[in-house]
Parts: sequence; C-alpha cells; structure tokens
Amino acid sequence: MKTYKATISQYSNQKNINDIYRCLIAEKENLKTARSECDIIKHQDHIEFKIVAEDATALRASLNSISRYLVIYDKIKKLLKTG
Repeated sequence: MKTYKATISQYSNQKNINDIYRCLIAEKENLKTARSECDIIKHQDHIEFKIVAEDATALRASLNSISRYLVIYDKIKKLLKTG
C-alpha cells in the first residue's frame, strides 16, 4: 500500500496561532476519513498540519479541507476588524 504524506505550516503571531489552533482542533475529527487523517501540532510561531493518506485523491481532499478552514478563519478575522 502506498502512503502519501504532506505537511502544511501556517506561520503567524502567537495570538493568531492560538486562535487558529482552538478553531481547528475542534474540527480535527472532521478531517479524519477512512483514507486519510490529519494531526494538528501547535508550535510557538506556527501550526503544522501533518496529513497521511492512502492515495493522492484522499491527500488532495484533506489539503483542500485544511485550506478551506484557513480561508474561513481569515475571512472571519477580517470581518471582525472591519465590523
């Protein structure tokens, strides 16, 4: 069985890292599927998303999900600044 792996790192200040981590750790179970799983690791200056998948399609789907969550976080942050 082939294993596909990817790591995404999101760098930011400590407050944003804490906010992103709190939001996404609650969604961690939604990132787990029958063919892939994702670990979320918080560091001082960044968050790492480590994805392991059985195939390229499952890997791409997990990457898209994480990207979508990060885009939503950015949009909410901008709305709170302007609102």
